[in-house]
Amino acid sequence: MFHNHPKIEVSPSDLDKRAIKWGWGIIVLNFLVVLWFYFDLPDKIPLHFNIEGEVNGYGNKLELWILPALNLIVYYIIAVFTFKIKPYKMNFPTKVTEKSAPILYRMALTTMAWTGVITALLLFLVSIEVILRASQIDSFSLFYPINALVLLLLFGSFYIIYKMIKVPKS
Repeated sequence: MFHNHPKIEVSPSDLDKRAIKWGWGIIVLNFLVVLWFYFDLPDKIPLHFNIEGEVNGYGNKLELWILPALNLIVYYIIAVFTFKIKPYKMNFPTKVTEKSAPILYRMALTTMAWTGVITALLLFLVSIEVILRASQIDSFSLFYPINALVLLLLFGSFYIIYKMIKVPKS
């Protein structure tokens, strides 16, 4: 399907590279925050929330480490793909021509880099929300920022697809 894409080399921009570094910083911060609060948390903590942000599942506080670990794994995969995968091996929602290839490839790499940062931030905020709820700090919630990031990922994806379709082909 994508074997006919022009084989033009495009590497991540300086801003993309900085975004990847910011994402790694978020990952490190996620582990540090969990470590900082871990020993003060009760043994049973809230780990699952319904669509309205209400707690509907509990677990052992050791399970809190799943969030930064998952964050690390997901971010590592996204970061590796951003730097290692050749954009001409990706699928695009439009025909890729010699003229459109550099633009589409740059958009794909930038999208990968920023999707990683937003995902890392999202999982970091979920970790903080679990810590807040476990510490019984209900006066402050990250429910709305977390949902805003989920919507940003969703609608941002549609926007990028729309922008890619609008790139001139010839």
